[in-house]
Amino acid sequence: MLAGLLLGPSGIGQIEMFSKRFLTNASMHAVNTLALFGLMFFLFISSLKMDIRVINRIKRKEWAIGIVAFLVPTVLTFPMSFFLKRYAQNDQLSNYLPYIAILNSLTSLHSSTSILSEHNLLNSELAHIANGSSTISGLFAWSALLLSLYYERSKGRPNVTSLFLPLVASTIGLIIFTICVLRPIATWMIRKTPEGKPLKDIFLLIIFFMVLGCSFLSESLGLTPFFGPLLLGFVIPDGPPIGSAFADKLDCIVSEIFLPLYFLRIGNRINIYVIQPNTFWILEVIILLGLFGKLIGVMVPAMYFDMPFGDSFALGLTLCSLGIVDVHFYSRALTEKMINTEIFTTMIVSALILTGCISPVVKFLYHPSRSYRALKKRTVQHSRQNVELRILSCVYSQDDVPTILNLLEASNPNRDSPIGVYVIHLVELMGRATPLFITHKPQKSRVSHSTPPTQSDRIINAFRIFEQQNQGFVTLQSFTSISCFVTIHDDVCTIAGTRKTSIVIIPFHKQWGNEDATELTKCRNVNNKILDKAPCSVGILIDRGILTGTRSLLASWSCYRVGVIFLGGPDDREALAYAMRMADHPNVNVTVVRIIGERDKNYAALERKQDNDMINEYRLENVGSEKSLYKEEEVTDCIGTVNIIRSLENSFDLIMVGRQHPEASRLLPDLTELDLYRELGFIGDMLASSESKNSVSVLVVQQHSYGTEVRVPWSPLVT
Repeated sequence: MLAGLLLGPSGIGQIEMFSKRFLTNASMHAVNTLALFGLMFFLFISSLKMDIRVINRIKRKEWAIGIVAFLVPTVLTFPMSFFLKRYAQNDQLSNYLPYIAILNSLTSLHSSTSILSEHNLLNSELAHIANGSSTISGLFAWSALLLSLYYERSKGRPNVTSLFLPLVASTIGLIIFTICVLRPIATWMIRKTPEGKPLKDIFLLIIFFMVLGCSFLSESLGLTPFFGPLLLGFVIPDGPPIGSAFADKLDCIVSEIFLPLYFLRIGNRINIYVIQPNTFWILEVIILLGLFGKLIGVMVPAMYFDMPFGDSFALGLTLCSLGIVDVHFYSRALTEKMINTEIFTTMIVSALILTGCISPVVKFLYHPSRSYRALKKRTVQHSRQNVELRILSCVYSQDDVPTILNLLEASNPNRDSPIGVYVIHLVELMGRATPLFITHKPQKSRVSHSTPPTQSDRIINAFRIFEQQNQGFVTLQSFTSISCFVTIHDDVCTIAGTRKTSIVIIPFHKQWGNEDATELTKCRNVNNKILDKAPCSVGILIDRGILTGTRSLLASWSCYRVGVIFLGGPDDREALAYAMRMADHPNVNVTVVRIIGERDKNYAALERKQDNDMINEYRLENVGSEKSLYKEEEVTDCIGTVNIIRSLENSFDLIMVGRQHPEASRLLPDLTELDLYRELGFIGDMLASSESKNSVSVLVVQQHSYGTEVRVPWSPLVT
């Protein structure tokens, strides 16, 4: 848009020689055609990514905020527009003021989603409320704007209703045709596309012509040519395969080629030299009054529903943000002669300044981690005995399920100490504009015979079978989070915080035999952010093959061998506390290997005492037990430590180890020398590296450390 400003009448377009040579009617006609074509597909893709069914899930709070956010600015600006007519120095401005008031009451879901996405807030509570509220407010505002547009077209006729009513009837007819004819066709295409497979090219071509046909039909009925594609996008089911297919095929072309041409067209329609002081101050009064009305309309009901003042203010600013949809409505109003170039220029410049100021303020005010920050330590070590141990298990794909299920079974669920299992399936957002968080209910988890089961269905059913096999010992709650992997950790941390889990189990990003580097990097980023933000302990489960299998290991094996490498520190104590719980299982053998050597003089005496107390507690609980052993190994340097760890690799089925070892800093190489998996610490990295030929699985544990600084050493490969 800035390029359009510079090239248009506000910039070098004022130079007659330049405008005659480069801004000719022929060249601008081609630019306008491509720009409007790109805008048509942009609106279609944007509406296609939106889930219209979200209206059924909107809560009372969001309904209240959305309705009041539309009513308050409308009630303030519409009467003010009639009051300001007496100060207008020309009749044209006086006639336009009511339409300007309606335009300033607009709220766009796309605009609020864009600003939240820019600051990685799509998974936050603020985003959930903003999406629902802006949807409701936008429906009312767009309806009012369409009725105003139809009234403006009919105003010059002797009988206003002679054109107004046919336009309304045409709109209703187009909606019915799209829902009853085009939506079933799109649904049939989805049914014919297997899960996980791309949409056929012939189906893409059919939908492409459907978009063009809807645009032609809406134009023929006297409506705007963009209404048909926008409506078609709303009625077609969002997400894969159609949404993801169009996002892959057209997003880049539309965003990188056609939309810049549209902004160039908008900038070419702006002329800052035609703005008069009288027009400017009258418009700014309405614009600022509309901004104030939106803020009040959002903040008052939000605070009524116990939302903090700072979060309410951030929510109000988010709904006040403007984007390409608002710019399109301004441009359409100019085309329909509801406003003139002077008013259009003032509104566009004000929108640029307003949005530029809102964005950094929202980022400064709202931090999603505050909603799940723990007020005390939540760890396995500090969990009370004979109380339910709550574990949150994250799953990326079906391949992660057997490993996690066998670890949960080894955790020894029993009547005296049951386990509460929370499972969240993490799915990357594709073909949708807003994240989707699904809470699965037991009665709705069964797969219908009429539709094939999805990957989430299969994952959740596997955990439900595990719950049934441990009836009375295990309780299950399952979720699916469909979101961008940049922010999906917020959903994981929110569940961990609200359910007060003691530990989060996350699969290691690398699965042996999987060479998909892009997918691995995304999963690694998620794991690192969970390590950083989680309000409880975290365990990274590395499966080298021994835990994988469809049968229960503990039911089919006479002995399951667990080893704990203990050097000292809170992470090692957490790993040992988890292993002590496993030691009570009749089919699990636990061996603790404590590596002793020269200690760091800076290591606190209290920490050393806690290490000794933890070891003594383990030894006292297992006195005389043949299945729970304790060994000590003395070393003098890091080479001795490495040799001991290598000797233990093939002695166990699962090795548990802490992520960091502050006491044994002299017994381990410098962590900065690691080139691969720094998030695992030295021992975890050594056991998970490709140089290691073992088949042992590893659980790397990080104990929750409330009130301390972030401990995740980020790799330069992970951004």
